[in-house]
Amino acid sequence: MNAVITFDKKGQMCLLNTQNGVAQISEISKKDKSLLENITVTNGKAGFPEKAFAGMENLKTVTFSNNVSELSDGMFYDCPNLERVTIPTTISKIPNDTFGLCCNLKEIEGIETIKEIGKEAFLHCESMETTGNLINIE
Repeated sequence: MNAVITFDKKGQMCLLNTQNGVAQISEISKKDKSLLENITVTNGKAGFPEKAFAGMENLKTVTFSNNVSELSDGMFYDCPNLERVTIPTTISKIPNDTFGLCCNLKEIEGIETIKEIGKEAFLHCESMETTGNLINIE
C-alpha cells in the first residue's frame, strides 16, 4: 500500500487523501500502518513524534518532501524491510536510533548533506550501500 503521510497538530500520523481537489486528512489505523510499503511524508517542520514510523515491518521506501527539516529519535527503528530513503537537503542531522535495526536499508539518497549523526543511528544496518562522506556508521 502506498500513502502520503502527514501529521496533525497533536502529532498523530494521518493519511492525506486528495479527492476532487480537496485535501482530506484521516487518522491512520494500526492495521493500515502495518500494510504501508511506500510512503511520502509531506510535513514535519514542527517535528515528528519519537519513533513515528518504528516497527513498520512492511515499509520499503520513504520519501520526504522539501519542507521537512527534522527527523526524530528512533523514527524508523526496527523497520526490517526498509530499503531506501530519500531525504531533502533541508535535513542536516540523523538523530539517535533513527535507522537502528533497519537491517535491509541499502540507500539513503541525499545523505551527503548530513552534518551530524546521533548515537546508534545506523545500528545493524549492514546492507548500507550509500554512505556518502559519512564515517563511523555503526
